Amino acid sequence: MRIVFTSHTESGQIYIPVVNWLLFVAVTVIVLAFRQSSALSSAYGIVVTGTMVITACLAGVVALRNWKWPLPLAVIFLLCMLSIDVPLFAANLMKLLSGGWVPVLMALTMMGLMLIWSTERNRLIKKLNNDPESCRRW
Repeated sequence: MRIVFTSHTESGQIYIPVVNWLLFVAVTVIVLAFRQSSALSSAYGIVVTGTMVITACLAGVVALRNWKWPLPLAVIFLLCMLSIDVPLFAANLMKLLSGGWVPVLMALTMMGLMLIWSTERNRLIKKLNNDPESCRRW
């Protein structure tokens, strides 16, 4: 797989042409499969409001861990954010059967892959820490 480094000054900025083309094909297939903009808007609504809920939860975690807010203040902050985001997300869940299931399925697939990767990586690190000689066999 060809990887193009797009910046000589910033690390981590890469372009992978194969991934770009795969995204193009995936988006084209999804647009053609939905056939109607109403089904596509159902999927979009679930994605946007779901992202808002997840962002609010992560903001609560950041307020607690990084900003060192007291727990009651972080909870009040989180509840204020979620009081707007959750009703919007719940309203969009009504569109789940009319196209909204696609982003939910994609998100669950990606979450599953990331959980498997993370779990197995942690198992490997524990094994290598317990038996450093096993590194040499690879």
